[in-house]
Amino acid sequence: MTTRTTSLFALCIASLVGLLMNVVLTTTAMACAMCHPFASDTHPQAFPKYQVSMNKFATLRDMINWCIEKPNQGEKIDSDSDAMKALEAYIYWSNTGSVLVPGKY
Repeated sequence: MTTRTTSLFALCIASLVGLLMNVVLTTTAMACAMCHPFASDTHPQAFPKYQVSMNKFATLRDMINWCIEKPNQGEKIDSDSDAMKALEAYIYWSNTGSVLVPGKY
């Protein structure tokens, strides 16, 4: 990563923290990190993929919203919002270097 890229990413993460501190994602008092600390077990490289629980091919953004809506009983985030983009960027960054094992996820 170049210094400029690193700085832009740091700005994105700061934006994510600021945005999500002002957004209520759930009604269950659960946080994403309770199941996905440091975006673990998210496998963004495996999307789009068929999700049985949704009965459709889903993108990572679809899966993020499903997780907010279903198990956490929250309101989904607009797929094109800054909060969604920042959350997606954090998930991809956190999984940098992950090995894709076809058929595992």
